[in-house]
Amino acid sequence: MIAHKIILSFLYLFCIAKANSFLQLNGYRCDKNFFAYFKTDFSAFAIVFFAVDVVFFVMFKSAWLYVHVCMVLVLAIWYIVQPKKTPLRVTWRMKRLFATEWVVLLFLSFIFNPAVYICLPFVALFANQTNMPVEVCIQAGFVQKAKIKLRQYPHVKVIAVTGSYGKTSVKNVLAKMLSAQYKVVCTPGSFNTPMGVAKTINQSCFDGVDFFICEMGARRQGDIAELCDIVNPDYAVLTGISSQHIGTFGSLQNIVKTKFEIFDGTKKEGIVFANDDCKMLKNLPPAKQKVLLSGENKNCHLYYQNVKISKEGCCFEIVDKGSVLPLKTKLIGTHTCSNLCLCALVGQNLGLKWQNIQKAVEQLDYSPHRLQLSVTQKGFYIVDDSYNANPDGVKNALDSLSLFDGKKFVIMAGIVDCGKFQKQINFDVGLYMAQRCDFALLVGINSNSIKDGLLQGGFCGDKIFCCANLQNAVSVATQKCVAGDVILFCNDLPDNIV
Repeated sequence: MIAHKIILSFLYLFCIAKANSFLQLNGYRCDKNFFAYFKTDFSAFAIVFFAVDVVFFVMFKSAWLYVHVCMVLVLAIWYIVQPKKTPLRVTWRMKRLFATEWVVLLFLSFIFNPAVYICLPFVALFANQTNMPVEVCIQAGFVQKAKIKLRQYPHVKVIAVTGSYGKTSVKNVLAKMLSAQYKVVCTPGSFNTPMGVAKTINQSCFDGVDFFICEMGARRQGDIAELCDIVNPDYAVLTGISSQHIGTFGSLQNIVKTKFEIFDGTKKEGIVFANDDCKMLKNLPPAKQKVLLSGENKNCHLYYQNVKISKEGCCFEIVDKGSVLPLKTKLIGTHTCSNLCLCALVGQNLGLKWQNIQKAVEQLDYSPHRLQLSVTQKGFYIVDDSYNANPDGVKNALDSLSLFDGKKFVIMAGIVDCGKFQKQINFDVGLYMAQRCDFALLVGINSNSIKDGLLQGGFCGDKIFCCANLQNAVSVATQKCVAGDVILFCNDLPDNIV
């Protein structure tokens, strides 16, 4: 009796993994994105299984255990084989969560087994809250270790890169440029949270390193200040500000305040580099540091001109006090020149030779899922901009479609994390799309708002497809595509946005 209870409690861990995945995707926070779990087929079947289990437990007790085990196995196997955009990462925190959940599930199995199905997400939340004091202590120790380690290398100059968009792209370009003359360490991928930054520091060797490039993300006020407290940057790079994550910030004003925390967090003898092409950076606050601007405006410290963009890439010139540097890259998009000019300004002030900047730009490759261009065997183009979405980034991606001659397809999930502004923002996305594509394939919660914008913009209703999922949208688009056409993937939402 006890043995089969223990075995069942281990099987329940496979069933609760779905809820744990949503919890992990949501940064172990309990809000609407976690409770999107209840809208999934997995959750619906768990409720049906609960009802069936209760009936068998009450009326057919002799057969109940066999039915119960079969349904548990169905849910467990379903989770294992179900396609996932972002697989569950079995980190040490997740292992600790599973351990606490196992204790709770074992307790439940001794009380009333059928209750397990209906309690899975609540067990996950309870275990997460139970573990929270321990996790806070572990994280604090991990961060403190990183701070102490970085302070042991005073020769390492820290470059903080922040903004609502373009952080990862600018970080990657800077790393490529600086690596021509210096030894560089940078945060990988989108490791831009305190734990991500601390993990990078703790796992990196800084012997002989000249620069540490640290990407800084934010969803709430104080996030940038917290990151600056860890790395104490010598230089800061502001890529731009938009309404990204306005749902958690509450207002655009709060976003601006948070990004401007970089001024207080950067050493006073340092330099802040800002992208003057962003209208939100036209009026910077008084700063203790030197502030240098780049952009299209000729009053900037470094500006660009004579831009030529095609699907083969970008050609433009950077002007520095009358000196002209021609640059060429295979990267596409109207934002590319702006980002590269900003990186060139940073590189120039950190002692890079112009020929190394030029060479680095020529050798740049696409950042994964950020306007990443490829050609299929059938001869049509794929522009993958699925990593993330903000209003400025979406407009830039849509503008890039003008580089192609064939029919233009957009697979669009829209912009999330916008709170009460979400419908209006996605309506505006649809309005902007209307004049820039031939077919719109809409996926997810923003479909109706985008569709309304498309129709308001005069888009043909017969060319709008509201698809059940990404696979369905891809199938529709590829069936209609011929050589020379282009498909733009714009923001592929994670599993917990349904």
